[in-house]
Amino acid sequence: MGYEFKLKKGKTRMNIKFSYVIGVFLLLLLVLPVFAEAQPMNPSTLLETPNAVEDQKEEATPDIPQVSQWKYLNRQILCNTIEVLKTILTTRGQELLATGHKPPEYVPGDPFDAVIITRNPETMEYTILVVKTDQNLACVIASGTSMKTVDEINE
Repeated sequence: MGYEFKLKKGKTRMNIKFSYVIGVFLLLLLVLPVFAEAQPMNPSTLLETPNAVEDQKEEATPDIPQVSQWKYLNRQILCNTIEVLKTILTTRGQELLATGHKPPEYVPGDPFDAVIITRNPETMEYTILVVKTDQNLACVIASGTSMKTVDEINE
């Protein structure tokens, strides 16, 4: 009646997708350790140079917003396993553009320990993910239709 053919076709597609997910997972296992070895750096240490600090006179510092002035927004974010999101982004043609990592004590209240930015080099579509590696969880915090690097803007 035709149902048998559709069932076989669906199983074939499922096997192909499953093989693809396994392949992406194995690729992820190869890529993540490379980024995990990077040493985190506190941005404030970039400003500390021995000679420059001694030679400068104390200048007035700009007003830094107090903690009470910060605003908190509550919104729901989409989360799934790292493998599932990697598969989705890869099928959309997005490639790794940048990644970052931080130790838990850098921002104590932040549950995430990494950020990943992907982009499709042809369409410039992008996605920004925050990652909690110990739980194999990635969440989409932003996505859009166009992202350019500073070099691309200045061309």
